[in-house]
Formats: sequence, C-alpha cells, structure tokens
Amino acid sequence: MTPLPLLKMEVAMNGGMLAIMVLAQVIGLGVLAQKKFRRVGVIWSLIAAALDLGLLALISAAKGPQLSGAGGISDQARDLTALLLTVGPSTLVVLGVLATLPNNKADKPL
Repeated sequence: MTPLPLLKMEVAMNGGMLAIMVLAQVIGLGVLAQKKFRRVGVIWSLIAAALDLGLLALISAAKGPQLSGAGGISDQARDLTALLLTVGPSTLVVLGVLATLPNNKADKPL
C-alpha cells in the first residue's frame, strides 16, 4: 500500500509554505511602508502582491515538466527556487521605490 494521503499532504504543505512566505512578505512590506516611510501600507502591500503574482505566473510558465522527474530537480527545490525568484525581486523593487520617494511635506509640522 502506498502512502498516498501522506504524499498529498506533503504537496499541500509545500504550496502552503509558498503562500505563507508570500503573505508574510506582503504584510511585512506594508507594515514597513506604513511605519518607517510614512506611506499607505495597504497600497504598497497590494503592489507587492501584484508583483509576486506576476513573477509567480512568469516562473510557473517558464518551468516545465523537463525540470521534474528522473534526472531533474526535486519538487521542494523547484518550490524553493520559485519562492526566491518571486519574493526576492519584488521585495527589492518595492523597497527601492519606497527609499527613493521624497518625504511627505504635509506630515512635517511648520
């Protein structure tokens, strides 16, 4: 008897881990934008989520069946690569834009 339910649970956990990491990144960027940069955190969270979804769609379309299976990379390595190629660039782009935006003049007292 093959451990099919355990195998399905492992696949669900791998996809769930990707979702948890992307969610943590989106929330973290929103809080950072709100607290440190005095910007609307929800907007920057949505921008980060849109970048994540776009990059994830691009990576999912680029990786094919030739990567998995015999002689290819494991599913965990493929998921980790997708996570790093999704979260890393979008975090750098959002932080770079936030750091280069000018300060809000309306927040400063006269």
